[in-house]
Amino acid sequence: MATHSICAIFGEEDEKEEKEKEKEKEEKMEKKKEKKKEKKKKEKKEKKKKEKKKKKEKKKKEKKKKEKKKKKEKEYPVGDHPPNISSQSYHTMA
Repeated sequence: MATHSICAIFGEEDEKEEKEKEKEKEEKMEKKKEKKKEKKKKEKKEKKKKEKKKKKEKKKKEKKKKEKKKKKEKEYPVGDHPPNISSQSYHTMA
């Protein structure tokens, strides 16, 4: 009888240990999921930030291009364009 009660006690302890291990495993999995979720969220935020920056740069370039075009039109009215002499035709002229 004594051996039976000892086995029962050890059996209970084993069950407790197994439950604790399972609980720890589940907690680790939850933490892993949380980290993964956070990482994904961070990556999404970074991607959005990069896209916004890219858009801003594109807008800036277009604005610069328009300003350059306006400046060119101001210097040379529509009928009078700046001389467009290529290096080859320049040499043949001289």
